[in-house]
Order: sequence, then structure tokens, then C-alpha cells
Amino acid sequence: MNLEDEQKLKFDRRLRNRRGWVKEDDVQAYEQALPDVSDKAAADEDEQAQTSEEAH
Repeated sequence: MNLEDEQKLKFDRRLRNRRGWVKEDDVQAYEQALPDVSDKAAADEDEQAQTSEEAH
């Protein structure tokens, strides 16, 4: 297994409850380092409906 795959598994949320798998401090640091992608989030249903009505 290469280092990249190991890193992905280390912070896989399905494995976080394993005793001794990863320290909570490491998880928090990893989550803080993730990029902000909130601009990629889907719009609310109300906003989508208004947009589709305006298009017609």
C-alpha cells in the first residue's frame, strides 16, 4: 500500500472509532487543513425552483 492510500484510510470516518487508530488531535488538524469548497455546494430547492421558473 502506498503512502497516499494509507493517508486516505487513516482519516476514513468509518475507521475512526477503532481504538488506537488515530488521535483526535490529528483528526482535528486534518479537518482544519481541508480546503473550503462551500461554493460547490448545491443550491437549496427553493433557489433551484426560482431559477428554473426564470428560465422558462
